[in-house]
Amino acid sequence: MGKNSKARTKRFSIIAVLLIVFSLLAPAAISAEANTTAVNKLSSSLVEQFENEEKVTFIVDFKEKANTAKVASQAKAEASIANLSAKKAELSQRESVINELKATANQSQANVKAFLNNNSDVEEVKSFHITNAIVVTATQEVAEEIAAYDEVSSIIPNFEVKVDEPVSQLTNELQNADQFYNVYRVKAPEVWEQGFNGEGLVVASIDSGVQWDHPWLKNNYRGFNAETGEVDHSASFFDAVNGEEAAYDDQGHGTHVTGTMVGTGEGIEIGVAPGAKFISAKALDSSNSGTAQEIFDAAQWILEPGGDANNAPDIVNNSWGMSGLSPEDVGEYFRDVITVWQDANIFPVFSAGNDGQLKEGTVGLPALYPEAFAVGATDQNDALAEFSSIGPSPYGETKPDVSAPGVDIISSYPGDMYGTASGTSMAAPAVSGVAALLLQANPDATVEELKNVLKETATPLTNETYTEVPNSGFGHGLVDALAAADAIAEQPEQPEHPAKEIERLSGKNRYETAIEVSQNGWADDSVDKVIVARGDDFSDALAGAPLAYAWDTPILLTPSDRMLDSTLAEIERLGAEEVYVLGGDIAVSKNAQQSLENAGYSVSRIKGNLRYDTAVAIAEELTDGTSEQVVIANGHNFPDALTIGSFAAQAGVPILLTKDSDLPDATANALTDLGVKQTLVVGGTQVVSDDVKAQLPNAERLSGSNRYGTNIAILEALGADVNSLYVATGTRYADALTGGVLAAKEGKGLVLVRDIVPKNISTYLSGKTLEDLTIFGGSEAVSDVVKEALEAILNK
Repeated sequence: MGKNSKARTKRFSIIAVLLIVFSLLAPAAISAEANTTAVNKLSSSLVEQFENEEKVTFIVDFKEKANTAKVASQAKAEASIANLSAKKAELSQRESVINELKATANQSQANVKAFLNNNSDVEEVKSFHITNAIVVTATQEVAEEIAAYDEVSSIIPNFEVKVDEPVSQLTNELQNADQFYNVYRVKAPEVWEQGFNGEGLVVASIDSGVQWDHPWLKNNYRGFNAETGEVDHSASFFDAVNGEEAAYDDQGHGTHVTGTMVGTGEGIEIGVAPGAKFISAKALDSSNSGTAQEIFDAAQWILEPGGDANNAPDIVNNSWGMSGLSPEDVGEYFRDVITVWQDANIFPVFSAGNDGQLKEGTVGLPALYPEAFAVGATDQNDALAEFSSIGPSPYGETKPDVSAPGVDIISSYPGDMYGTASGTSMAAPAVSGVAALLLQANPDATVEELKNVLKETATPLTNETYTEVPNSGFGHGLVDALAAADAIAEQPEQPEHPAKEIERLSGKNRYETAIEVSQNGWADDSVDKVIVARGDDFSDALAGAPLAYAWDTPILLTPSDRMLDSTLAEIERLGAEEVYVLGGDIAVSKNAQQSLENAGYSVSRIKGNLRYDTAVAIAEELTDGTSEQVVIANGHNFPDALTIGSFAAQAGVPILLTKDSDLPDATANALTDLGVKQTLVVGGTQVVSDDVKAQLPNAERLSGSNRYGTNIAILEALGADVNSLYVATGTRYADALTGGVLAAKEGKGLVLVRDIVPKNISTYLSGKTLEDLTIFGGSEAVSDVVKEALEAILNK
């Protein structure tokens, strides 16, 4: 494909982006009238429930989802730049995730909550942010009215969560340590000998609760102070079922699971991580069942126990599931939860389920989600337990991920008793305990690294049915704590990649910088015509950027009263025969024009009486006399408009100029003459007032709190996938304006800095996978200190 064809393709794609932005920013009417589409948002199972009950508890899911992965990545990058400790960095990451979740939920749920709060047919409303949902108890009519809101995605029942794994035997006598074969089978004692027993780590379980003062558990309960004997349950226990403050377990399942994770007694270690602390969230009742709402409550508490993200656990064990349900039945609420935990650096472990192997794909929800770490069960001989659910996952993932002992597992039980139980519920906490050992061995390990090392170091297991590894029965095999600890504790030599350095395109002044930009973007004898604009006032260069891009030529700068020899030499190098001067004699004097003519160039002016008229003349030259879209920028205050130049240029959209509180006649007339249907205003109300905006056809605004905020707003709207950027000072404008044409030519964006890298700019850059940055201007424009800060971000 030739050069011109590529240029047309790029221009078409950027035009498409701008058109999308115009359409997204355009106001939309919101209607809450019931219609066929709205009714279809109600699941069939919910409609069936309404046939038998006047009021039903249901879950309202919202379309908008918080981008927790992005904010987590940004928080990690900022923590690295700030050189925060690992603990502070993790806390910053978790708080950023929580803030993003709450902001998304508050904004997207507002209309529906306002409707519900004023409806007498509504019995109860509970809002959640860990998954963007509201749980409502109300009539079918209310459900249908909610479904009519465009922001609502679907409405389903408050489905049941259940565990059916009764303890098979209770005792208050122990014989010997051999009874705890599960601890030895995963090689936990060998890791303890290396000094890693989980100390300093916190594991959580969502289950039936816990007898916190069980002799095997009391000293590991985070809420208990062994030195004073005092206990504080506020950040260590949560009851989503009955609302009790003190930790308890009226079923037994949760106490048994907790013992497998951290239990310890006199001379006997029943738990895999006996040095770790534990906390507990009760979401299952005395019959070992619960609801989605109770799970949501518990899961949200896990993010910030006692209302403080600093209290969040490192690992959360989930020995429960939704047998018989599929993602089609319940949506992906719990997948949202798991993703959020992961982005908050909390390792989510799930039991695979106990639906056996009579058919493929019995691994249950939520274990089957790709982000969940699912654990199958083996017996004393490393054979697959007959009840252990098998894959594959409907998402194409190997499930379970690994296996662990889950048959005849002895552990703590309420009433200071001990009990033996079987199930994947007993296997999962062994893996949660191993994860605590690994995090002590390497506190910097991420959730993804934990997952990978557990799978890569597992002992491969096969049988007659599953002959290859990984497989849908054992996953990657039996978890091996020793091999995993050895692997994760190693500090592999990092390949030596030379640090990326930021180049400058600069000269000794703005005129020389413009020449340097030209020389980097355009080869010798590559253009027929070139554009020249004054270098001490920037309105003409701003408006001229789209024309320069369309002509594939640079903008060179000149003083108003003369033409520089270096500029003449650059025009000669470019091979231009025509020179187009932007502005009248005041902008670029007749003397300067004469110098061009004396050098043998054909000189034309694109001008008007004022800068607004010149911008109109440039727009007419750029278009065929019509343009449905234009960008409106302030003709005297340029910072907010700096970033838009390269994107407007790529789209072929003219830039017209205005005063801050008065629309010039030339601009108003041009809007009519060009047939403009949509306008994009760049900058806040101090730059282009709402009165001016009201005079523009279908006007929408892109702005931030300051020039750097506007810079980001434009980049996020128009350059979301741009990973190569130019950098220019936001306090002097020449470099950014002449450089904008090169940025457009190369399909890059432009980011602004000042004497430091503004925090919002740093956050934006830290959240991107940057390929390179190039500075327009010398050290007086963008200091070496700023350059070093940018290089730190580039090499994060």
